Amino acid sequence: FYNHGAVDFQSLLRAVDINIRKKQFVEGGSTITQQLVKNLFFDQGQNFERKLKEYFMSVEMEKKFTKDQILEMYVNKSYFGSGYYSIKEASKGYFDKTPDTLTLSEAAFLAGVPNAPSVYDPRVNKNLAVQRRRIVLEKMITYGYISAEEAKMASEQELEVK
Repeated sequence: FYNHGAVDFQSLLRAVDINIRKKQFVEGGSTITQQLVKNLFFDQGQNFERKLKEYFMSVEMEKKFTKDQILEMYVNKSYFGSGYYSIKEASKGYFDKTPDTLTLSEAAFLAGVPNAPSVYDPRVNKNLAVQRRRIVLEKMITYGYISAEEAKMASEQELEVK
């Protein structure tokens, strides 16, 4: 997110390649900025015209706002499943906590949910929610946000939702 522009062309090309090989839409290549634009201004339908508008609006958004501002807007406008439409609602709804009091394990779970909220709902499929949390923790190691030991400890914590 911090290392590319409004559009990540490498991710976009990867997604197109996978979708062509599978002969169906299975992978997306949108950046957080593009997802925010979609959430704010468009429906969830997919067509070329909308994607083009989304691209240009994302470029404009990155001219007007910092990456941190865009990320803040994203987590406050994203759907986290179970009727929760912000990080604050999701923190309260899943864990009865404010975002600033979440454990690493809880925060990693919530970071992964917007990717597919109904799929990663721990009340529906706890195993998939735990797998997604592990993927987020691995990415956090890769990008230097946490150590392997921190990730191991967080992944070993039971995912307890209220």
